[in-house]
Parts: sequence; structure tokens; C-alpha cells
Amino acid sequence: EYHAIVWGHFKTKKGRIEKPLGRNPKDRKKFAVVDGGKNAITDYEVVKEYDFTSLVSLRLHTGRTHQIRVHLSSMGHPVFGDIDYGGTEPHGIQLSSNLKHRINNLLELMPRQALHAKVLGFTHPITGKPLRFESELPDDMKKLIKKL
Repeated sequence: EYHAIVWGHFKTKKGRIEKPLGRNPKDRKKFAVVDGGKNAITDYEVVKEYDFTSLVSLRLHTGRTHQIRVHLSSMGHPVFGDIDYGGTEPHGIQLSSNLKHRINNLLELMPRQALHAKVLGFTHPITGKPLRFESELPDDMKKLIKKL
């Protein structure tokens, strides 16, 4: 399970993103939703909405490279601060100079993508027992949320 702060508000508070992913034909270092790509499934649920962002919980059914980032960006909700997939500026809102200033301050406060692995699990290779690890939101994401 992952948590992310994304731009904008979802039309539905809970849903599934099921879009195939592959190398971006325009930039081979990045990934994109592409016809004929590998199947990728991400479930999302909005935890809380802020003025122009949302905190979402995400669960992967597949583990494709950059899956969360590409899926969210393809929905028009890129991860806050994600320089590769459109997360350094809001989408679909008019920006006054005050709002631009506020957003720039928030981006400086969080100089990375606002994506966190909250729960990770796997089967132990020797014992075969399931292992589960949980981690609370890091301080920089907590500080960002307080400012939203």
C-alpha cells in the first residue's frame, strides 16, 4: 500500500486504474500508457482532499516500473513534485500570482515526489512465511500536508 499527494480532485473517490504500461516512445528513460504495453492495475482511494490536491491510498495488483506515477498522471492527477510525470505544476486550475507563490513555496518544502510506501510485504525466501512492514508518512510529507 502506498500513499501519495496528487494534484487535483478525483471524480470518484475510489476506483481502479487499468491501463497498459510500456516505454515512452518519445523518451525511452520514462514510461507511459501505451497500446500493447504490459497489463498494469492500480486501485486508489481518496483519503482526504485539500484546496488543489488530494491524499490518496494506492494498492498495486501488478508491479510495473513507475506504475503509480504513470497511472496517476494519465488520470490527470500527477504525484506532487514528480518532475518526470507532470507533478511540478497544478493541472486544470487558474493560477493567481498569490496561488503561484504558495505552490512554489510548497514545491520548495517538498523537493521530491510526494509518494510513500506505507506497507510492503513479501514471502520470506527460506521460511515461506509472509512478512509485512509498515512505515508512517515521512516528516517532509507530514509538513507538506499541514501546509495544504
